[in-house]
Amino acid sequence: MVVQAGRANMAAIASMELRMILSLFLIDRGVMPPGSGQGKQARYHNVRLGLATAIQGNIWGSQGMSGTMKSACIALWLAGSTPAALAQGQADALAKAFGAREAISSASLSPDGQTIALIAAGPGRTSRAYVLEAREGADIKVVASTSGRPEYLQRCDWVSADRLACQIFGEQRYGDDVYGFSNVFAVSANGADTKLLSQRRGANALGYDFRGGDVIDLLPGDEDAVLMTRSYVPEAKIGSLIEKKLEGLGVDRIDTRSGSAKRIENPDKLAVGYISDGQGHVRIMALQENRTSGYAKGTYKFLYRPIGKSGWSDLSLYDTRDNSGFYPVAVDPT
Repeated sequence: MVVQAGRANMAAIASMELRMILSLFLIDRGVMPPGSGQGKQARYHNVRLGLATAIQGNIWGSQGMSGTMKSACIALWLAGSTPAALAQGQADALAKAFGAREAISSASLSPDGQTIALIAAGPGRTSRAYVLEAREGADIKVVASTSGRPEYLQRCDWVSADRLACQIFGEQRYGDDVYGFSNVFAVSANGADTKLLSQRRGANALGYDFRGGDVIDLLPGDEDAVLMTRSYVPEAKIGSLIEKKLEGLGVDRIDTRSGSAKRIENPDKLAVGYISDGQGHVRIMALQENRTSGYAKGTYKFLYRPIGKSGWSDLSLYDTRDNSGFYPVAVDPT
């Protein structure tokens, strides 16, 4: 289920049997929570298998769950159910010492069911996004690649039948510290028309925020657009009356082809995440709780927005120190 570290035998992936691909589709459709199997939202993100439970009426979450809000479930099944299709061989010295990388770390099915996007290990430390048609003997096309020094591809999801939104993560040293960063970009299925979707930093920024945001809604009824979180940093310049005061994490509607943005949720300095209902409505906001000293307490406060309302109401608290409390991961739009 892994490839040699420093190599990726993509010919083995290209020769996947059709029945294996079809089983992936069935798995993809079988694990979605109620209300999410429509259009381009019929994918696996925001689901934690075996832990998700319907509580608080129509809000999905888990008791005592730690980690991020999202997990790439399809790739796990693909790796676990198709060992013969994955690259094999003697692991090299680095693989023996540190472990080999996953052959496929993420998979996504296009809304029309005709095309698959895969994130796979490339040569050396590289990661590549591949696109192939859902038929036996289909050619594999590379649409994006990262060097692994320091960035790597995390996932790609279909915005429309020929448009992908992909996320990059990485770590970079600044002085004595190492910071994580992320970015989201869009690319067409043929590898053309790449567009950065994350917020650009101006030359007059008064601080740093390395969060590139997350796609929280693929907007089933809105071709080529997404809802995503974006971070804002205040900007000012001596001698200029032009300044930007917005700060924190908010939600914007982004056209993935033009890059134009419309603000949906104003940024909040304590916000660390938002959850949509999959139909274009932001229903949950996660806030980091801080001590009076300004340092994080290790707890998150979740607020929810009832259907048809504009204000926020208290939902739950989650304590990362002992994994106690309710941690929501999805909302049923009904």
